[in-house]
Amino acid sequence: MVYDLGIDVGTSYTAAAIRRADGTIEVVGLGPIADNIPSVVYLNDDGSLIVGDAASRRAAIDPAGAAREFKRRLGDPTPLILRTSPFSAEALIAKLIEHVTARVTDRERDRPRHTVVTHPANWGPYKLELFDQAFRIANVEDHSRLPEPQAAAMAYAAEARVPTGSVVAVYDLGGGTFDAAVLRKTDRGFEPLGESVGIEHLGGVDFDEAVLHHVRTQVGDRWPDDPNDPSLPAPMLHLRRACMEAKELLSSETDVQIPVLLPGIDTTISLTRVQFEAMITPRLEDSISALDAAIASAGVRPDELNAVLMVGGSSRIPLVSQMLTKRFGGLVAGDIDPLYAVARGAALAAGVAAGEPVGSGSFFAGPAAPAGPAGPPPGVPQVSAAPPTILAGTSPAAPAPIAPVPVAPAAAAPPPSAATQPPPAVPFNAPPPAVPFNAPPPVMHGSAAPGAPSGPGAVPPGLAGASPPRAADRQVSPGPPPMPPHALDGEARKGGRAKILAPLAVVALLAAAGGAYALTRGGGDQAGGETTSTTEGGTSGFVNAVASAENMVQIPAGTYTLGVDKPEPNAAETLTLTKEVAAFYIDLYEVSNEEFNQFVNEKQAAPPASWPGGRYPGDDQALRPVQGVSYQWASAYCASLGKRLPTEAEWETAARGTEARLFPWGAVAAEGGLPDEGTYDRGSMAANASTFGVFDLTGNVWEWVGDSYDPRVDESLHVLRGGQNGYLRKNTVRLPVADSSNALKIAGFRCAADTADAALPALQFGDFTVPELGNEVTPTTTPPGVILDDTFDDATSGWVELTTDEIRYGYHPNGFFHLETKKESTDVSVESSVALQADRPAKINVSAFVDPANTNDDGGVFSYGILFRSSINGDGNGLIFVVDPRSQKWQVCNRDPDTGKWVLIEQKQRAIPDTADLEVRMKGDTYEFLIGGQQVYARDIPGYTGSGAGMVLVSYQASTKAHIHFDQFRISEL
Repeated sequence: MVYDLGIDVGTSYTAAAIRRADGTIEVVGLGPIADNIPSVVYLNDDGSLIVGDAASRRAAIDPAGAAREFKRRLGDPTPLILRTSPFSAEALIAKLIEHVTARVTDRERDRPRHTVVTHPANWGPYKLELFDQAFRIANVEDHSRLPEPQAAAMAYAAEARVPTGSVVAVYDLGGGTFDAAVLRKTDRGFEPLGESVGIEHLGGVDFDEAVLHHVRTQVGDRWPDDPNDPSLPAPMLHLRRACMEAKELLSSETDVQIPVLLPGIDTTISLTRVQFEAMITPRLEDSISALDAAIASAGVRPDELNAVLMVGGSSRIPLVSQMLTKRFGGLVAGDIDPLYAVARGAALAAGVAAGEPVGSGSFFAGPAAPAGPAGPPPGVPQVSAAPPTILAGTSPAAPAPIAPVPVAPAAAAPPPSAATQPPPAVPFNAPPPAVPFNAPPPVMHGSAAPGAPSGPGAVPPGLAGASPPRAADRQVSPGPPPMPPHALDGEARKGGRAKILAPLAVVALLAAAGGAYALTRGGGDQAGGETTSTTEGGTSGFVNAVASAENMVQIPAGTYTLGVDKPEPNAAETLTLTKEVAAFYIDLYEVSNEEFNQFVNEKQAAPPASWPGGRYPGDDQALRPVQGVSYQWASAYCASLGKRLPTEAEWETAARGTEARLFPWGAVAAEGGLPDEGTYDRGSMAANASTFGVFDLTGNVWEWVGDSYDPRVDESLHVLRGGQNGYLRKNTVRLPVADSSNALKIAGFRCAADTADAALPALQFGDFTVPELGNEVTPTTTPPGVILDDTFDDATSGWVELTTDEIRYGYHPNGFFHLETKKESTDVSVESSVALQADRPAKINVSAFVDPANTNDDGGVFSYGILFRSSINGDGNGLIFVVDPRSQKWQVCNRDPDTGKWVLIEQKQRAIPDTADLEVRMKGDTYEFLIGGQQVYARDIPGYTGSGAGMVLVSYQASTKAHIHFDQFRISEL
């Protein structure tokens, strides 16, 4: 499809947009999470360069290999050094342009017809010539450049009716530079009035430096000043990122805490919005003075302006709009997108430069568009009928055409000098192809929202168009229609249906009958063309009924980003990969208790392990996701509906969407607003819907998936995805479990299908093969030599529970023990009722679930592990063996009886597995410490004869909330 490309190369971030032939403007998703990407370039060991998010993440580990903010260095004869290799600023800008062009070309399956790249308005001829060299280095054909304020004005005109003669001022405060310009709308476009005024070093990075200076001042004499300290660059880069995040948070929060983890320093620094605004007010006053100078140069008075446009990411700081509103009143426009306005305007300009006829929208004044095919959907910018010229000049009386400035052909330009030429052997790694941007939108069948269209091909509100809906725009589905009465309440229900047999009795009865157990399909006249098939989930030999499309979402075929781009415990992959995924359907919701109850009633199936006594949990739990369903019974349920379990690649595709999000709502776990524990009615949390509109793939219940795309998963294991409240997981993390695992108690599921028929009713159960494995949790027996073995399935097993405003510990459904503190520098511990004998060799094992990445997002900084040889009720002594998921290290500590604080005995770095299995072996005064069955430390520690043993959680300074779930606690003879 023909399109034109606009690129906004920013100091901190780079964005792009495309303009299609029908006038539609679309911001291009360049990054895995946000649509823009960091303006960062990283030099690999093999000499190749990577760009954007991947480069930013590598830079966090190896700052010496990365370049940031190089747009500011354009024209500086001193090269930027990446390790030992010199690069000019224009060479690095060329890599950004090349990366964006390749990304969009892969997405669109064709190169753009014309490309416009924007630049600060105050760049002179020398910098513009270097900028032109970047085009040539990037080998971008059919290109032009355009000042950023003009691009912003064009985007504003596309969004709102701007009459001819209107005068707008542009206040462009980005990541590194500030531009102010005044433009007048003509019948052919915009013409600059007077001189643009810029401040070359004013933007978000300067505000980040102000925050960093505040931190340094607060730290005082402890601040490390040795520039040659090899341990300093990486933590300093993390601190700079923390300062940037603090700056951004202060746009919505009144105060923030900044963690400072430098060599010899582990503390937090407070910063309030009032303090931050006091830091930046003088620089913002400079920017408004520059805007006043641009207005004066244009020969107009402030009261002659029609609008003041705020552009650039830093203009989102609340103080900016407050100061501009105080200066210009209601002229300040709040309806322009500060992040992507310049990219959108550049895309519009690219279409104009390519000679594209302009449609009937409000972008340019001019004659109405001729009758023809329908344009883009309502609300999408269109352009007008006449192809105007973008004009500029030094005054209103002498306009001169300056439409996006074409770059001279390579042959006419002098070759780059040695100082500006990048190393010739450096290849560029183009990004992997993404899902086609013109792929058809997902189609949802059924009544997903009140008043939504239904039937084949119907698209509900919020899902129409090329871009997925924002969570705030979606309507919450009311859920499926009421189900038939429940049969597990001990009474006979309609038609004299008998009470269900016990699960094992059912399996035995079926085995005696030869395992045939083929039930008749209700309404079998709708199952024409049935064929025997094998499900991907593992249930074979069922008669494949046709799946109903009701309450299913169709995911389009495409190339999707899966996995993660850095090592992470139990991550779906250690490196980001792209995978071709065929079109498929997936359930809008998880299977609910009510739906599985209907299945149980009709099929005399095995009830879930989570239903106490095999009884339906009641109508108050009807729309909660069913839990305690084995992989085999989940497969059988789906097979009975003509469906199957989704493959892992399909599940992750539906969860992460085209943007490869870490959570349905974005990148930060805490922004989802999910409850801390338990489940909730499916579809009731609007934020917890993926960009495809599929609800609750993250956080409500763990879900079974079929074939894994990761060859590291053992074939004997099955995979759960999605996590649960209180154990929230990124959409990149899996939990491989065995059939005998007690993880069954947390397992739910949803179904998928290759095709589906919207005309068929939902929940019309057909034939299936009865699984050999029931839904019962594997009984646990106490082996010889085991003194205590508790998996916390029984809430009466003897552990003390406590809940206060600051700490909480107790049993957590289903089958965990929860420790939590909301207070920094606090330890929470709970002891078992079993005493340890000083002269009796023993070992203690604990298993806990914790998500280090998620914990970091929530601000939690803590250790957890085993408490032993404790006599807390006596003299205060005791020992702990803990692991820190944040810093990936273990510690052995003893308690100071005078202060009650834990004192470090030993600590070392080590990768902590996601499902941590810790062990302490005690024989007299000799102790061995193991993680995952491997010894990490051994030492004689005399003087500890206390009898207590249990679990402990230690929160550190800056921890606003820390919690973990223990899955097992065992004491056994050594």
